[in-house]
Amino acid sequence: MDRNADDPELPDEPEPQVFYGQLLYIARVTLPANRKIQLRRECDVLLGIVQLCKDAIGDASIRPVWYKDMGNKIAVNISTIQCAVGRVKVGDRWGILDLNYACANTTFLDDDGRVDDEDD
Repeated sequence: MDRNADDPELPDEPEPQVFYGQLLYIARVTLPANRKIQLRRECDVLLGIVQLCKDAIGDASIRPVWYKDMGNKIAVNISTIQCAVGRVKVGDRWGILDLNYACANTTFLDDDGRVDDEDD
């Protein structure tokens, strides 16, 4: 997350934040050059279309995180998806199973099973 997201005049100030959701699709998008966002030339980006777990707040690798329903669908830079987690149903809610302990990363592969490198 960007602490300064509400003010486009301020520089980006990254702030780590944990979100949980279901990755629905991966989309390759070509962004045109745009001076307003300081994109000097056209470039391809990978976006993850994610449906967020509604009210799943916190880091489940540290303490239990629960949710009942799925929330909004959003598009995120694929590089912000750091790991895959699981879930378990207990009564009428779901618990997040996050066993990454800040040391696991998700790797996306192309159709041939090779690591998909955004720089290619």
